[in-house]
Amino acid sequence: MKVNKKLLVLLAAIGLSLGGTGLISNGLTNTTPVQAAAMNSKQQAVVNLAKQQVGKPYVWGATGPNSFDCSGLVQYVYSHAAGINLPRVTTQQEKSGSEVSLSALQPGDLLFWGSRGSTYHVAIYIGDGNFVQAPQPGQNVKITNMKYYYPSFARRVLPTELPAESPKPAQSESTARVTANSTFGYRSSGAQMSGTNNVFKKGTNWKVNGFKMINGQEMLLVGGDEYIPRKDTTIDNSILEINYYSNLTVNTYKKDGTLAPNKLKTGTKWKNSGFTTIKGQVMYQVGRDVYLPKLYTQFGASGPKPAQSESTARITVNSTFGYRSSGAQMSGTNNVFKKGTNWKVCGLKMINGQEMILVGGDEYIPRKDTTIDNRVVEVNYIPGQSVPTYKLDGTMAIDKLKNGTKWKNSGFRMINNEQMYQVSTNEYLPKKFTQFGHVDF
Repeated sequence: MKVNKKLLVLLAAIGLSLGGTGLISNGLTNTTPVQAAAMNSKQQAVVNLAKQQVGKPYVWGATGPNSFDCSGLVQYVYSHAAGINLPRVTTQQEKSGSEVSLSALQPGDLLFWGSRGSTYHVAIYIGDGNFVQAPQPGQNVKITNMKYYYPSFARRVLPTELPAESPKPAQSESTARVTANSTFGYRSSGAQMSGTNNVFKKGTNWKVNGFKMINGQEMLLVGGDEYIPRKDTTIDNSILEINYYSNLTVNTYKKDGTLAPNKLKTGTKWKNSGFTTIKGQVMYQVGRDVYLPKLYTQFGASGPKPAQSESTARITVNSTFGYRSSGAQMSGTNNVFKKGTNWKVCGLKMINGQEMILVGGDEYIPRKDTTIDNRVVEVNYIPGQSVPTYKLDGTMAIDKLKNGTKWKNSGFRMINNEQMYQVSTNEYLPKKFTQFGHVDF
C-alpha cells in the first residue's frame, strides 16, 4: 500500500498544533503483555537457551545442565546466555533487577510466584504470554502460558532496548546548489532583485554566508545583500527529520524558551514553518508554539548523548561488602553482593570518602564496584562547546570544560541545589553536564 507522505506530514503538524504528539492511536486496548517488536541480543540468547532446556527433568536442587529445579534453571540460563550470575534461590533472585508490571513484560523477564521475600517458584518469560519453567518433581521443563498459571510479580534483569545508533552526520550548509530552473534574488528588505533569475539558475552553486527570514520564508545570504530562497536549493529544509539516537526522542520548546509538551522521535519528519532563535539556539517551528532545535535535525551536530541510567547497578567485581550509613562494614555481605547481581538504586551518599549506592533500608555498596562507576566523568553537552564549573560557595569557577573531555571525580556535593562532582581543588562540575545527565542548552 502506498502512503501519502504529504498527508502524513500534514497530520503530524496538525497533531503538534493541537498540543499532541503527532501520533495516532489505533484505539486498541492491550489485555495481554506487550513486548517489543524485536529483541536485543541478550534477550534473544536467554529465550533461545531457555527453550533448549524444554524436556529435561525436574530434580530438586539441580542446576543443570541435564536437570533443573526452578531457580536452578533460571540461574543456568542467565549465566550461560547473558553472562549474569544470579543468586541460587528464588528469595534471593527476586531482589535482582527492577520490578516490572505484569502488563508490560519483555522476553527474558523473571516471573515469581508467592509473596515478596517468600517466593516459592520462578520462571523465564519468553513472549506472547508464555514462559519456560521447571515445574515440580515428576515433570519436565516446559513452556506454559500465563493464563494457566499467573505469576505474582516480575523482575527485569536484562536491558530491553535495542542498542541505540548514533545520529547521522550533519548535512553541510556551506554551499547551496540551485535545484529550481531559476529563482530570483532578494534584498534583506524583502525587495525582489530584477533579472537575477538569469543568474540564480539550476545547477549553479553558491557559498552560504548566513540565513534570514524574509517574506515569511528562510533565505540564504549569497552576496553583500543578496538572498535566495532556501527551498529552491539542495539544502531545502521545508521538511525536517529528527536526527538523534535511534529509539529515543528529543525535546521541543515554546517561543518563551520553556519546554513544550511534545517529544519527537528519531527518524520522524515534520513540516518547517521557519526559524527563530530561542535560548541562543536556532529552532524551527514545527507546530503552534512548538519549536524544534536545529541541533536535533539533519542539519544539526546533535545535542548531548542520552543520560546513562542510574536506576539499576550491576556489580562488576567478584564481590563487595555492604556498608551502613554510619560507615560500618556489614560482615558477610560479600556473599550477597557478588559479581553479576543487580540492585535497584534507591539513593546515593558519600560514605567513608567515596560515593555509595543505597540498595536497602540502610545498606550501601560502593558505586565504583558497579556498572554505574563514576570515578571518571565525561562532559556531555553540545559538540564543540564548553560547560561552566563552580566553586563550593556556588560562584562560577574560572575553568570551562569542553564537551567530550574526561575528568577524575573525587566525590559529589550539593551546590546551588544541584549535584556536582569535584574535578579539581574547589572546582565542581554539575552532574547534568556529565554522562549521567542531559541538558539541551
